[in-house]
Amino acid sequence: GRTLASVKAAYETLGDLGLVAQNSRSKQRTMRVPPPLTIEYIYKTFRSFALSQGHEAMTKKKEKIKGLLVACRECESQYIIRTLQGKLRIGIGEKTVLAALAKAFFISLKGPKFVLDTAPDSNKTKNKKKIQKEKEKEK
Repeated sequence: GRTLASVKAAYETLGDLGLVAQNSRSKQRTMRVPPPLTIEYIYKTFRSFALSQGHEAMTKKKEKIKGLLVACRECESQYIIRTLQGKLRIGIGEKTVLAALAKAFFISLKGPKFVLDTAPDSNKTKNKKKIQKEKEKEK
């Protein structure tokens, strides 16, 4: 609950709406702690933005954004806002981030022992040997 004027003033000072969101979040308290955000939940929420239509679409989007920001912890609000703005400001391109997120999601489905075979040739042998050693230890 900040006024529009205080948000604008903070934005002028910091120059980053993500930082404004993060600083605002640290001052707010909630009655009930929402569950932690997951990549899957954030993705589904962002996807719903793209698919929403009609005269109530903007209102629904605002409510979903509020819900995301309330559930944020630590610096998550900063990156939620920056993603919505399309300004991640992390020094790498959007396609690289999307590829990394997809890879992380895929690996998380397979568990910690799963290794994608995308390492350079010199590392492939090391990874295969490491996996073989882990399998031998499990026996």
